[in-house]
Amino acid sequence: DFLHPTLTTTTTTTLTPMAELPLQEKERIRRKWHSLAADDDDVENRRFQVFVACRLHARCQEPVVRKCMMALRKLNVLRPQKMAELDPDVLASSLTSLQFYNNKAKHLVESSRQLLDKFDGQVPEGKADLMKLKGVGPVMADLMATINTRKSFREEGTIVGV
Repeated sequence: DFLHPTLTTTTTTTLTPMAELPLQEKERIRRKWHSLAADDDDVENRRFQVFVACRLHARCQEPVVRKCMMALRKLNVLRPQKMAELDPDVLASSLTSLQFYNNKAKHLVESSRQLLDKFDGQVPEGKADLMKLKGVGPVMADLMATINTRKSFREEGTIVGV
């Protein structure tokens, strides 16, 4: 799975917390998510792009998310300042291949504004701060706190601090 593996029982499916995964699995997951960000951008903008991709991924497949990320890159809106200035309806028109694209567009615009207002335009690294952002729940916060840290971008090939 693109997020991370699940444990399946006869009645429920639950996500394994990132901290409980083997290092190699964390690294595989990190590489996949980092591949959605532009290699030639600075760390903070790459982290924002991974944040956007993660938000778009909810109930969607990876190829659809990649297609939407390319569309957003062409529009030059993959920066918190630019995303925050967008009308959610304009953003939604670029996300129509996603499920719940109107809600995702509204949440992305609002969370971009929150990033600017509360976090100096930078995606926070801690789970508690991540969950203060519109549309971020415990699963996304767990994932982002592991794979979307500044250190994880600087030390490619190594997950540290988990």
